[in-house]
Amino acid sequence: MTPRKIALIGYPAEYFLPFARALEQVEFEVFWICALKSDVKHLLRNGVSESHILDINHNFKPGSRSLAECREELAQFENGVDPKVNDIILMDRLVSKKDWRFSIEYLCHVAKSIDSIFSSNGVSLVSSWRDTAIQLMAMLVARRLGIPIVIPTRIRIPQEVYGFCTAHHTESFLSLRKPTADDLAWAESFLSAFESQGVRPALKKSTRNFIDVLRLMPFHLRAFLCELRRSFSDIGNDYTRYPIGRLVVMYLRRRVNLLRYKLFNPSERELPQDVRFCIYALHTQPESSIDVQGSYFSDQLELIRHIARSLPSTHVLYVKVHPSDVDGKSLDFYRRIKDIPSVVLVDYLVDTRSLLERASVVFALTGTIAYEAGLMQKPVVVFAKNYFNALPTVHRCKAPTALPGLISRLLSDKRPVSEERAQIISFLANIRASCFDGEVSRTYGASKEPLRPYDLRQLQVAYNTVHHVLTA
Repeated sequence: MTPRKIALIGYPAEYFLPFARALEQVEFEVFWICALKSDVKHLLRNGVSESHILDINHNFKPGSRSLAECREELAQFENGVDPKVNDIILMDRLVSKKDWRFSIEYLCHVAKSIDSIFSSNGVSLVSSWRDTAIQLMAMLVARRLGIPIVIPTRIRIPQEVYGFCTAHHTESFLSLRKPTADDLAWAESFLSAFESQGVRPALKKSTRNFIDVLRLMPFHLRAFLCELRRSFSDIGNDYTRYPIGRLVVMYLRRRVNLLRYKLFNPSERELPQDVRFCIYALHTQPESSIDVQGSYFSDQLELIRHIARSLPSTHVLYVKVHPSDVDGKSLDFYRRIKDIPSVVLVDYLVDTRSLLERASVVFALTGTIAYEAGLMQKPVVVFAKNYFNALPTVHRCKAPTALPGLISRLLSDKRPVSEERAQIISFLANIRASCFDGEVSRTYGASKEPLRPYDLRQLQVAYNTVHHVLTA
């Protein structure tokens, strides 16, 4: 069999080298596009050929080309569907902090380098994430060259199930086959279990109290030492990695945020039972689910204001603190939310399920809470393209001015529950038919561990399948 050529965009080499080896075992030829010199060195030490590695920062010389020339070249990769280059700059947590001229020059260099390795090696499939400007530019390049791109995407409920998207938003979820009777039976069983007891999504490792700070300190220390070791290979690079000093400042700032939250808790735990309310759950930020997928609505403070001003006077807006990002926001941020008329800040300890059961409307960008609410047949308004937007009670709002009318319609809408439940089962069966069991990364959740042998076998099946579907 002729090797099928796949490019991995921005995959951390130390963790994902076993994944690449597994792909090679099923006749994939793997090319690495690396944003860090430390990843390049790790791959070379472990026998990966230099011809199969692109150090994306190699030969990048700021100021060596005119701004006008770079802008013209980047325009060739833009289209009417994917994000514009300026949008991509603002999506990236590091590039967005650089001077705009630097960012334009850098992304022009990135686009040309990726175009060259894709074209010269006959890459037939691109696998990426949706976290960085490099990964998003790779998507634009692949589109221009007609190369399919896949982004592994967790379903979140249930856990350890994933599929693939073909764009930076999850509404592009790839359909692999038609659902069978077994898929429908699984969907019915899963929905019944969800309705009776709920299914909790995985939460990231986080510090919600001072015991967590102590418990996670050994993990954080190891992470710092690892980043310190890698940083020597990337001295001067502050556009594809955080400098170690900045990581320390960010860590200390989160500890201060937690201390201030606990001392001057601005949120409410005891909520009245006779108040009609809608709910918005704060997202972890920075994170691709909001900064990339929900880019135009990524300013959460402004989004909350838009929602609050659109609610009827009969309702208040509960804004729930994210349990994995309690210390990710400053006390001032929380207080600014509280200052918005008709808004109540709700503590992360308040049970989400009970709030969802009582809420009139649920608001989110891409959060799991919106997916849960959709499975519960609650009215949901989202502000991004999500795979679960296909649920019958989930509605996407494209502009703030459309909110008042949409909310009024949802508050007055009374559709047959039985009809909605049948649509939900159909949705779940379709998802099941396009998903694989296992994990694409076990760095997420309560503990970090390598991909298991079962995960790697499943990934071999998954990538064989998507390559056949997209290139046949």
